[in-house]
Amino acid sequence: MSFSNDSHLTDPACAELRAWLPDLADGRPLPPEAAHLAAHLPACPACQAELAELRQLFNDLDALPAELPPLTMRDDFQALLHEEKAKLAAASPTGLTAARGGQPLQSAAMQEEKPGPQRVLAATQQWLRVAASVALVAVGAVLGLLLRGGPVAPPLAQNTQAAQPQQATLSVRLAAARQQPATASERLQLVSQAPAMVVEPNDPAVLTLIHTLDTDPNPNVRLAACEALVRLRADPA
Repeated sequence: MSFSNDSHLTDPACAELRAWLPDLADGRPLPPEAAHLAAHLPACPACQAELAELRQLFNDLDALPAELPPLTMRDDFQALLHEEKAKLAAASPTGLTAARGGQPLQSAAMQEEKPGPQRVLAATQQWLRVAASVALVAVGAVLGLLLRGGPVAPPLAQNTQAAQPQQATLSVRLAAARQQPATASERLQLVSQAPAMVVEPNDPAVLTLIHTLDTDPNPNVRLAACEALVRLRADPA
């Protein structure tokens, strides 16, 4: 028996198989690189006995009831965690007094409250875009109101008579383009022609441009109406 145990300890095949005995006891097969050891196990009583002991040990461990940590352990862990956090906060430079002028250093929380340059720049750009959109509509409406209520210079009778058909045609075409299902390109073309065809501040086409700026569904048409009102304000004649 002693000779058998000694041979089991010195046999290279037993030593190589011993590394895979826990896997076999757990029900897992030998991997391909250890498949040649499968023939050694049936012929070695010592390896079989060691495998049986491991299986019995695993079964006994599986039969043990699951142990749960006591609730006090969680409370103790939380207390230790808070204590360590307090120590780190006290030892950090932000909790000390600065040597420069005897003033305390700013805490990390105060530094985090200050927005970074990128965040400030992004917020500023967003507000500028919103403000520019609102200002575009507001400037167009104000300019239109100023043009409508501005002083009327007494034109010459001949110029007035010559311009009346052209003015009526422009206002009618703009109104018709808004009421009928005209394309956006057609409305854009009519709005772009407005500054050259309007000759007096009280022209009905000015009201149509203002209404187009407020209600047209196409942003390009609204932008063209605003630009037309700006050009009329800069050069009302």
